[in-house]
Amino acid sequence: MQIQKQGNNTFVPVASDALLARVTLAGDQKAFATLVQRYDTTIFNFAYRFLGDEQQAGDILQEVCLRFYHALPTSTTETTFHLWLLRMTYTCCIDELRSKPGRIYRLSQCYGAYGIEETGRVGDFVGPVPAALSARSDFQQVMQQAMMALLPKQRAVIILRSILRLSFEEVGRIVEIPASTAQACFVQAKMLVRQYLRECPELMITGLEKM
Repeated sequence: MQIQKQGNNTFVPVASDALLARVTLAGDQKAFATLVQRYDTTIFNFAYRFLGDEQQAGDILQEVCLRFYHALPTSTTETTFHLWLLRMTYTCCIDELRSKPGRIYRLSQCYGAYGIEETGRVGDFVGPVPAALSARSDFQQVMQQAMMALLPKQRAVIILRSILRLSFEEVGRIVEIPASTAQACFVQAKMLVRQYLRECPELMITGLEKM
């Protein structure tokens, strides 16, 4: 059981994921709600970045929570819970793509509508960006377009590594590839995004060849 600091320098015990899972299976729905609240933003962030659509990400969040409830593990750590849920989210996103072939996803204008975390913005992974480009209001929009042009596995690796800050070993566990393959996939995806930026007619900014 963890300890969490509250006001007046007091400390209160915080139930572990495994304990909440056991209590949930015993019939306590509040325990499950607590589990969901710990991870719902991360789940939504991944689905939102992967699909590029806020509504679709919300649907994925609901589906993951439903699967989570029916396949709830009882012996795990917070780290494995985190990876387990992200793997489930990735699976749901792939299922979504397969069920709607050819669907064009859009990047929602409602940034932050679900508390979208910007610990790693889309585009940070490509390296130094010319100031004239980074100042453009449409840069993040174009970066998302570049992301959507990647293969699904490449896109997932970029999000997990650059946005959610996971190790290549953790990324590999989620997308079911070796860590070395995840790293190679990341490098390849990075090169493809840079190429997309260089050839993007909407940007029309010189200096991208130096990226």
